[in-house]
Amino acid sequence: MFFWYEYLVLVAMLIFSTLIGLYFGCFGSKQSTTTEYLFGGKNMKFLPIGISITASQFSAITLIGVPSDVYTFGAFYWFVCLCYVPVFFLAAVVFYPVFFKAQVSTAYEYLEKRFDNKARLLGSFLYLLRENITLPLFIYSPALALSTVTGVKVSVIAIAISLICIFYTAIGGLKTVVWTDVLQFVIIMASTVVITWIGVKSTGGFSTVWNTALAGGRLDIFE
Repeated sequence: MFFWYEYLVLVAMLIFSTLIGLYFGCFGSKQSTTTEYLFGGKNMKFLPIGISITASQFSAITLIGVPSDVYTFGAFYWFVCLCYVPVFFLAAVVFYPVFFKAQVSTAYEYLEKRFDNKARLLGSFLYLLRENITLPLFIYSPALALSTVTGVKVSVIAIAISLICIFYTAIGGLKTVVWTDVLQFVIIMASTVVITWIGVKSTGGFSTVWNTALAGGRLDIFE
């Protein structure tokens, strides 16, 4: 079960995420234009944007499932990570400049400009179909984990967290999404470092962890 300080971190993150949405939605420019709401006014710095894109690659399935997968089947999963390198390179060099030059808000808008409305509708339909299949998993995984450590029903957690995320995203626009991603990324990285440090220390040091993984065949990426 959670200790009091773990509840504090969870509640603080939800509160700060909501406050970020309220700040960008109710103060400053107040997201009064479409450009401000969808594009962040086109004046955001590269660092928060980069961190936000990086954070979008994480999910509860990643944080919970990948360590379990590597522990069970070995380090073959590293090949998945290697595949990201050329994909991100192509996205940054080929696709993003085209989208930026076309000044489109989504890839589906670009499909309409490049082809026709039918192409846009087909792409949008396939995306919505995929999201309706996968999104419940992304919500259920952290809800299940939180339910295990708090005793609160999975359905209650899933609904509560979803409503909070919908609220701050809807009211604050892109700027809120970016800065909440930055906040969550910092918490994820800090938590990962702390958990790794505790795990390595409690098992006798890095060399012990490495030798144990090596002896158990966990580092054989070709198996």
